[in-house]
Amino acid sequence: MTKDEFDELYLFLRQKVSAAGLSQIDQIIDMEFTRYLDGKESVERYIEYLLRMLKERNTKIGDSILDLLNYSIKTKSGKPIKDIEVSFSREESKRYNKQSENIRKGKDYSDLISRIESFNYKLSQTPENTPRGPSNGPGFP
Repeated sequence: MTKDEFDELYLFLRQKVSAAGLSQIDQIIDMEFTRYLDGKESVERYIEYLLRMLKERNTKIGDSILDLLNYSIKTKSGKPIKDIEVSFSREESKRYNKQSENIRKGKDYSDLISRIESFNYKLSQTPENTPRGPSNGPGFP
């Protein structure tokens, strides 16, 4: 693929992520990911951030954290811990436009994560063709 094709893929991925109801994740990635890269590197970095964000929000992770807490902590009532609420700092609250997040209200993104990882593997095997100079010499940096 050419650099321009990777740039188009980057924009396409952002549109698909937003259209899939994950526009908040896309916006967070956009705030944290300064697009100083282009071509294949920008697509790889976007996918890296996307996977990280989805994994952080995956309910299976929340379930495993609750299992660990309930195994190692005894509550006064003797009942298991059912929710975990994470409070944000002022800076984080401004960035995410919310005061806190309950990690139990997430979704199971396991299948989506698996498909994105598979796509990412195939993408990593796809070389980026670089433009050649007038003498068909080495690619431009």
